[in-house]
Amino acid sequence: FSLYFFETFIFLDSREFRVWKSGVKYDKRSEIEFYSFSKKINKDIKMMVAPVNFLNKNNLKTFPLSGISKKKTILCNEHGYNAIYDSDRYGFNNPDFEWDKENIDFLLVGDSFTHGTCVNTPNSIAGILRKINGNTGVITLGYMANGPLIEYASLKEYLPKIKPKNVIWLYYENDLWDLKFELKNKTLTRYLKDNSSSQNLPQKQDQIDEIVQTQLNNFESDFKNSPKNDNDYSINKFIKLHNLRLFFKSLSNQKMVRTISPEFKNIIKLA
Repeated sequence: FSLYFFETFIFLDSREFRVWKSGVKYDKRSEIEFYSFSKKINKDIKMMVAPVNFLNKNNLKTFPLSGISKKKTILCNEHGYNAIYDSDRYGFNNPDFEWDKENIDFLLVGDSFTHGTCVNTPNSIAGILRKINGNTGVITLGYMANGPLIEYASLKEYLPKIKPKNVIWLYYENDLWDLKFELKNKTLTRYLKDNSSSQNLPQKQDQIDEIVQTQLNNFESDFKNSPKNDNDYSINKFIKLHNLRLFFKSLSNQKMVRTISPEFKNIIKLA
């Protein structure tokens, strides 16, 4: 009885129930499903592939810190619609002309909040700053699931392209957890070992586009070959305590690291 009580409680607090109650038309397709469908209408549309997907690929000559450049890019769906943005010349979520502005007031680094998850560009943090700031520039280097080392590497690679008046580093508690995995990547750890280390990524966008597209192709292939999951909450899922199982799994997988490591302190100092 207690287990089913908590299963019901979690469901009543879930996005699915809140959306159903509000009467909002909700697109239940996953990002990869929406991407596969959208390609039939616009063959040039892309889906966001975060840098975190390359952490275990130590054989890569170039480690991407962004996505495919100058393409309509599907971000994610948390509000019943798939947020889409036009990526800039370096594959970030900015209007491309921001890089041509003489005065850049704010440069943002961070994870999904900084990336704009999961809203359309005018409603992202960078988008709101642009509304407030008028014609002066605002650029975000944020990307979903970024941790401190990727964020520092992004500064090293793209900060020299502009002279921002302010750098805003958006921190979230799970960044300490993300850092543990980033420190296992050889390319990223070079940024800590050698202060002059750089991949010269602004000059390698064609390579980045190719690497990210290959990973995106792999995602789509896995999706097409995998059994289709029912996205709707059903009686069957209720009986199997679907939400409660996900809750306990998330507690296990998302255990936060609360100790500030020497590597994190060093990253902040270097930044």
